[in-house]
Amino acid sequence: MQPLSGADVAECIRWAVELPAHVNVDEIVVRPRDQATATEVHRR
Repeated sequence: MQPLSGADVAECIRWAVELPAHVNVDEIVVRPRDQATATEVHRR
């Protein structure tokens, strides 16, 4: 499993900040692709 990096989270923040002023983002959930929940992980 490849964990998220600080750069991954920063990219999400950049995306939200650069949206037009009329767009409202209420919530962003970011997790690694191979992680379904906090306890379920797909191992290769």
